[in-house]
Amino acid sequence: MARPAQSSVRRDVALFLAAALLPTAIVGGLGWRAAENEALAVGREASAVLEATTQRGVRTLEEDLARGGESLARVVSAARGVMDAGA
Repeated sequence: MARPAQSSVRRDVALFLAAALLPTAIVGGLGWRAAENEALAVGREASAVLEATTQRGVRTLEEDLARGGESLARVVSAARGVMDAGA
């Protein structure tokens, strides 16, 4: 007769643990999913910031190269004028 009582206690303990741990597991799973989504959002935001910064750098470089080309053209033109005047 001792066996049914032990079985009942074990079953009660198992049900209690399941009832206590199941919500914890569910909340943990939801928390894990939220953390993954947050990490993905941060990654997307960082990527967007990096893309914008790269585009600004490219524009600045292109503008600087254009100004440098214009300056070089003026210098070459002035040098030709000096050479033509001396000839």
